[in-house]
Amino acid sequence: MQSLDQPEDQGDHVKRVGVIGGGTMRTGIAKVVARASDSASFLEHDTTSANATADRIQSSLARAGKLGRRDSNVSSDIFARINVTLGTQTPPETPGG
Repeated sequence: MQSLDQPEDQGDHVKRVGVIGGGTMRTGIAKVVARASDSASFLEHDTTSANATADRIQSSLARAGKLGRRDSNVSSDIFARINVTLGTQTPPETPGG
């Protein structure tokens, strides 16, 4: 019997995650992915939504910096690994992706 602590197949490491829409939970997922040094891309249907998603992420990262949870340079690096794409375009390639 396989232990729950030891997955049977480790698989490949995720390098890039795509997220449709930038709600609170989805931006949280993207931040976790970006903190792991991977890239995340959002697909938004209009510029207003895209700007709101970027603002939500930046505000959250800034809040973490003010609380002493994260250095501002680290927050900038995390934000740099998150892309927002409009419409039905293919998400852009990111460094290391």
